Amino acid sequence: MPNSRWWSAFSKLTLLATLFIAGITPAMAVVSPDRSRVILNENVGEESLLLTNNDGKPSLVQMWTDDGDPLLPIDKLQVPVVILPPVFSIEGGQQHDVRIKLLHPHTMQADQAERLYWINIYQVPPNTQLARPPARQVVMPLRIRMKLIIRPDSLGELRQEEGEKIDFTIKDSKHIELQNSGKRVMSVSVVKINHEIHHNIVLLPGEHQDISLNSPIKLNQKHQVDWSVISDNGVNWNYQKIF
Repeated sequence: MPNSRWWSAFSKLTLLATLFIAGITPAMAVVSPDRSRVILNENVGEESLLLTNNDGKPSLVQMWTDDGDPLLPIDKLQVPVVILPPVFSIEGGQQHDVRIKLLHPHTMQADQAERLYWINIYQVPPNTQLARPPARQVVMPLRIRMKLIIRPDSLGELRQEEGEKIDFTIKDSKHIELQNSGKRVMSVSVVKINHEIHHNIVLLPGEHQDISLNSPIKLNQKHQVDWSVISDNGVNWNYQKIF
């Protein structure tokens, strides 16, 4: 279990993260990660993530993981991963490495399926000089969430042919069911059917998920579906089938 002082620091920063000065000026995200997802192999137990401050000013950053509920207070979270350091500052134009560490390696579930968690990158940009005459301004905290997939020893790198195994079933004229019968967390970036496009569907191992169609489809004929799955390296693999 992470040191309670880390969670205390998180909570205090969260309370102070929105700083009200005299006026309203929206802030832009300045700290970015070097990838769109992190794959943490259970047999290794640790992975690094490189963050870059793309601005010319320092930024205060706090990081933590959650299991899918972004509104759950940090001190209520129970996740098997810790990020070190949890709170730090990055100077403008500089980079910073963080360690993502599995607290209890070799304790995966009996089904040996992947597990999905989320990395939160919470940044508080520095206050900028006020205009003359002073303008009312608000410095807003900025939050990025990215996938963290914990992979058991028995599963290697995601292979392109695994994306073909997603099943599509017509439930009725306005609903299509997607089924992931495998042990992977499948990130489906696009599903296209009858000229309708649906984005950003995450299928957990063994999960069924419905898509609601805006226009009804005919039940007495075959239909073509196109979809894309995101690889470990963030590349879109494209597929097509008739069902």
